[in-house]
Amino acid sequence: MQPKILRTEADHKDALTEIKRLWGASAASADQDRLEVLVLLVEDYETRTIAPVKIDPVDYIAAHMELCVKTADDLGALLGSGPFGRAVLSRKQPLTLPMIQALVGRWGMVAELLIAPYDTEPA
Repeated sequence: MQPKILRTEADHKDALTEIKRLWGASAASADQDRLEVLVLLVEDYETRTIAPVKIDPVDYIAAHMELCVKTADDLGALLGSGPFGRAVLSRKQPLTLPMIQALVGRWGMVAELLIAPYDTEPA
């Protein structure tokens, strides 16, 4: 496949197949250059055609905790206080920048998904 602007789902599929074939190419090789160009083209196509996922930050934290087998106590310990974990999950405590930084830095969560506006329970 010659690198080109991806306009259709078939173009996208072909590019992904070629990326898979080229994955692990030697550094500073023509295959590596081709791989990097294809990755950029796929990113561009996906940005133009795939609607961004909108997720509530508290739901994202809860799903991450379930996936990683973490408890509200684990969340509280991460955020600096046991009650903070339950308060965040029950929407009584809004996420703060230090909390988001801890979730990103220590749990590997995605900051862009944590900073979205969400409903909190009135105090």
